[in-house]
Amino acid sequence: RYEPYHVLHDPVYFFRTAFYEANKRIQATIGERRGGASVGAVFLNRTHLFYALAGDIRIALLRNEELIPLSRGQTLDILAVEAWESGKISRQDALFCMDEKRLWNYLGMDGFREIETCAQPVRLKEGDLVFLASKGITEVLSWSEIEDILVLPLFPREQAQRIVRAADAKKEAEKENGSVILLRVRTEDTDAKNQF
Repeated sequence: RYEPYHVLHDPVYFFRTAFYEANKRIQATIGERRGGASVGAVFLNRTHLFYALAGDIRIALLRNEELIPLSRGQTLDILAVEAWESGKISRQDALFCMDEKRLWNYLGMDGFREIETCAQPVRLKEGDLVFLASKGITEVLSWSEIEDILVLPLFPREQAQRIVRAADAKKEAEKENGSVILLRVRTEDTDAKNQF
């Protein structure tokens, strides 16, 4: 499903079908073994951003030197807060789950659940920077450390490399694999050179 789509009439449907297909293929590949992956995806047209994720991926937008979180992720602590906010569980039960960072959903799991999608498409502005990162980045670097790198006047590739180096330099006992993707928004027809 990774193709240069220019128009999606129903991005949420597209994401759901792509994620469920990927989940089936991962399960067929790994068989009886355990395994899987957190996955995030974005679709940008010239005016809006749509996103979807399964697992522990953070998606954000840098605008006016401020990193604005868009996604929440699918870990038990996040879902406990959502369940408390909607009245499904007590505050005490939600607090009990706050330290539980275990994945609730990911590609490749038995019983794959609903993906997280954006409730409303995000209106894009020229120069916005879309940020996607795995927990190997977002659990090691603070939001302000990431923001400080993203506001530097560098190409997105150089910013991504600095983020990875900063996470790698941290003296954490256990580190997850870290991935980061940056996309600079161009709302008009411009040369795409050095955009990624």
